Amino acid sequence: MTGPSFWNALRLGTTMVEARPLVYNTTRSGPVELAGRLFELRRLRFPRQATPEFFVVDLLENRNRAGLDAEVAHHALAEALKVGRLSGAVQDMAERFGTKLTQAFVRSALDEAA
Repeated sequence: MTGPSFWNALRLGTTMVEARPLVYNTTRSGPVELAGRLFELRRLRFPRQATPEFFVVDLLENRNRAGLDAEVAHHALAEALKVGRLSGAVQDMAERFGTKLTQAFVRSALDEAA
């Protein structure tokens, strides 16, 4: 599962709440109701073990859905990398699971953190 509760915990500038959590899987995409709750299934690649660095990439990939201010997130990510709250593994996650735009965003934040 992913979504606002995971993204907000990263402290990169989001404070949203959403009624329909995202669930990544390898089978299907679309809305589904389970046990009376509505979930949004997405069929896409994801790591076997989700890390905070993966959730950073996930947040950046869903920036429109999260209402993320790119400038605020860029500085917050650079600061998190600088103080060691997040590791440089975010670049590996961006290369494995992010678009070119996300990869460039992460590289720029890493450069700012250095």
